[in-house]
Amino acid sequence: LRGNKEKVGEAETIVKTFIEENFIEEIEISAEDEPVLLTGGVESVINKMQDEMDVSLNMIRSRLVIIIKGQKDLVKKASKRLHQFLHGGDGHTVSRVAVTEQALGVVIGKAGAKRAELEKKHEGVNIFIHRSNRIIIRGPTDTVEACRIDILRLVSTVKIMQVMSITEEEHETLSKQDVIRKATYGIPVNVILTDDSVKIRGIYADVRDAQGMLKEAMSGVYETRVELDATQLACVRGACRNPAHFERIKSSTNAEATLDLAANSIVVTGKRSHVRKAKALVVGFLDFLLPDDFARLQISKPLHSTVGEASALADISAISGATLILDRDLSSIQIQSSDAEKVQKAKKMLIEKIEAAEKRVFVISFETHESWLIPLIIGKGGNRVNTLRMDTGCNIDVNKAERTVTVTGDDEESVAMAKDQLHKMVDEARRECAFIELPDQSIAAFLGRGGSNIKKFAEEHGVEVERLRKEPRKVKITGREENVENAKASLNTWIGQWEQKEASQTISIEKSNIPVVLGKSGSVVEGLQKEFGCKVSINREKLTLTVRGGTEELREKAVEKIKQIIAEDRPTYGSSQTERRNRNSAGTSNGEAVHSNGNGQSNGNAEAANKNESESNLDNRRTRTSEFAARPVGLTIVEKDASKAKKKRNRNRNKSRDISDDSTLQ
Repeated sequence: LRGNKEKVGEAETIVKTFIEENFIEEIEISAEDEPVLLTGGVESVINKMQDEMDVSLNMIRSRLVIIIKGQKDLVKKASKRLHQFLHGGDGHTVSRVAVTEQALGVVIGKAGAKRAELEKKHEGVNIFIHRSNRIIIRGPTDTVEACRIDILRLVSTVKIMQVMSITEEEHETLSKQDVIRKATYGIPVNVILTDDSVKIRGIYADVRDAQGMLKEAMSGVYETRVELDATQLACVRGACRNPAHFERIKSSTNAEATLDLAANSIVVTGKRSHVRKAKALVVGFLDFLLPDDFARLQISKPLHSTVGEASALADISAISGATLILDRDLSSIQIQSSDAEKVQKAKKMLIEKIEAAEKRVFVISFETHESWLIPLIIGKGGNRVNTLRMDTGCNIDVNKAERTVTVTGDDEESVAMAKDQLHKMVDEARRECAFIELPDQSIAAFLGRGGSNIKKFAEEHGVEVERLRKEPRKVKITGREENVENAKASLNTWIGQWEQKEASQTISIEKSNIPVVLGKSGSVVEGLQKEFGCKVSINREKLTLTVRGGTEELREKAVEKIKQIIAEDRPTYGSSQTERRNRNSAGTSNGEAVHSNGNGQSNGNAEAANKNESESNLDNRRTRTSEFAARPVGLTIVEKDASKAKKKRNRNRNKSRDISDDSTLQ
């Protein structure tokens, strides 16, 4: 300022006053905050704060900043107030609740009536519905917490309809028998399959779990979430700047964990068994990072429908102020809050509820070999289990896949009554049923032609005998206890006799020895069978000989006798061939005369020399008599009467021979 001294002083005062009255401060905001501040027109947060704080608030969307202009002290107060509204602090908080699109409608109400009702009930609270299906609650901490509980209770108890679009391949997968039933087993929802969608109706938390299970059935990839509030998300976000935490989880479980800032949650995806392990590690990571903000209590599966019911958890949440979530993956209830006192209060209430519920729950489990008891408990068309429900007033759930029967009731007396009746039913069924395993080769003999033997056995003992489809070697005997015991003893006796009759001893046999053991027209083997009371059979493909039946001593004697027959036959055959050749050789040399040729030389000497050379060559050849059977293999010689045989021999004797030299002709 330059000019007259007095005028400069006046100008200075004016400028300072202007600066004081037009102080400017900028506050950065996020893209999520923009609609929160501007929604509502004249009733928007910016306009209300502007009128209340007597300042000017302008948003520059291109830079995502709020410019506050006014008196310096008022601007400072407005800046603090705006920061509290957006981020919490100094007695204010921000809470986010993720819900489905249909649950948003319940919170908003017709023409926004329900949201207005909640804001009026909880004075100072601002409820904003974000386009990402999240409800953002801002205001004083106590009021926000009370409003959040009301919203959770409202969302958790109202039934919604979630629609999932599916492809033709996914429709084909879900259309297969029991796919939807198995995927949603234990989750109280109704599922309707159409050509291009799946409609899931139920309470929000149950619909969310069923949706994850159906997606896993269609794609093979399972997804689950661990939800966080705003303060917990900020802490986890800071810790996750180091990617090593989630990388270790992925390397050890083969499931991927990521931080979803938009949904305020940690997302775990992969194969379901891997996801469960990864989720347990994520929960452990949160327990380490925020030890006072989390608590987890294990519960058995039967308590999912009682202690883990959405309305029951909402009641505890309303009283304690903490958030309670049923985690079906880890079979536990997760308690979380940024206030440690609220976590402990909810934990104490939940423990009391679990202890009381366990007294009203009874579970009986069966091993795999006793799975036949499950359909027996259910009865034809469910008549037996329905009768038990009516008599005791308890809810009885039969799980075929896990082979369990769960009984839940309103009081301990009714559960005890159902427990006693169930035990009596099972004990009686065990006494009136028996399973016996038959040897493989005996099944045909026991069944008989057209099942005649098994029918006769059942009639004689007054029982029902059934051959199991999945285990063909087993038969199931049912009837009165006394009859079942008698039939069981009788069948065991029959098996023992059959095994003794069918007991066998097998040895290897050479192909050339098979005719020796069989004998002429099977005479040798028949003699063996009569002598030792055993059955002898030969497998020509496997070259084995089996002695079956009789006692072990007789079977051994029969095998020794067969070995002896084989051993005696070999040298006899070889010696007879040699002796025959020697006789033929000797007869030829003695019966021939000595003659001279025209040159006066002895023709007998030349012939003798030729003969010696021929015999020498014959002797030098390798003897192969042992390589051939003594009798033709597979050929049975049937001798006719002696006269015909004699004529045949005569014909053979008179048959012309080849004339090889002059001496033979003479």
